[in-house]
Amino acid sequence: MKHTSVFSALLVAASFSAANPSLAQNAGGDNSTTPVIPVICSSGFIVSSYSSCSGALSGNNVGSEIDRDGVVISPDLLARLNSGDKSLLAPQYTKDSTIALQPGNNGFFDFTQYQWSLTYSDNNNGPKPITVTNPGLNSGTWSIADQLTSAFAVAVKGGNSYSVYFFDNFASAVSSGEWDTLGLNKIDGNTPGHSHIDIYTTPAQPIPEPITMFGIGVGLVGGGVLKQKYGKKANKEKVTA
Repeated sequence: MKHTSVFSALLVAASFSAANPSLAQNAGGDNSTTPVIPVICSSGFIVSSYSSCSGALSGNNVGSEIDRDGVVISPDLLARLNSGDKSLLAPQYTKDSTIALQPGNNGFFDFTQYQWSLTYSDNNNGPKPITVTNPGLNSGTWSIADQLTSAFAVAVKGGNSYSVYFFDNFASAVSSGEWDTLGLNKIDGNTPGHSHIDIYTTPAQPIPEPITMFGIGVGLVGGGVLKQKYGKKANKEKVTA
């Protein structure tokens, strides 16, 4: 059963890598057919902690790949997230690691426990905008007007692949971060430039007000006292009879 969560661990900053001067500045969205060098998502220099990442995945995170008969042969990211099938985003990798994690492995992010929505985009893919610096290049920053307080995922697309980074371990709200394209497949030996960035979110779980919790506690204690009082009275009457 899907549920939502509010998380309690510390987030240093959110998202993806700061500018790296060693990167070649390539045009974004290059769907060239030149030789592709596979890259794993954790190859990027990541500023803040993330739970795990998946990729690089071929194709576009928005829009499923369909064959000539109209059969979906490669679902888009939102369909994968809400499919209930963990294998669709496996293997995963943790920060700075090349160890491939499969479902059931420690560190594998179970995205199937949430209900996902495509909420933010810098390419009109989502209903709300993302402000991105250095569009089309290899690194920059992103920001949104809202505060993210529950699990979210950021997809970075460039060239003919994308990678998705999961965040679910933070206490303070997140509204900005950094990004790079080092976690995307190289094309003809070059790191592709940014095409678009999308943020997928999960519903926030409201935190009960302290007075509400106090009221519940008082009610439970009061109920216990009444039960004990009248239970003793009933037992006394039974013995007298």
